[in-house]
Amino acid sequence: MLSDVDRGPRLLAVAGRLDTARRAAQAAHLAALHDTGRFTDVITEARAVLVDDPLNTDVHVCLIRSLAARGRRHDAIRHARHFHRRLREHVGPTGPTAVDHAYLQILRQL
Repeated sequence: MLSDVDRGPRLLAVAGRLDTARRAAQAAHLAALHDTGRFTDVITEARAVLVDDPLNTDVHVCLIRSLAARGRRHDAIRHARHFHRRLREHVGPTGPTAVDHAYLQILRQL
């Protein structure tokens, strides 16, 4: 469809901004589902998003919190640990993330 469009720096910059906006909209949608108690929907949709965007911290947080809200705290903890392993493999050591905060909240509930 747009195969004849020059992929210069301006187009790449716009594409990057659109991708960032898309990711933020997905995370906001999942957070809204979580806030309205639709935890099963969050779990299903978050897993689908993470197939294409496996390091999206905001989506991982929504998934972890929704797993815990469904009474699946051990699955939430396991998921948070898996995320940290994957993050270290791809990025290396990092500082605390929003996933760490969600993980600690769940541990406090046990």
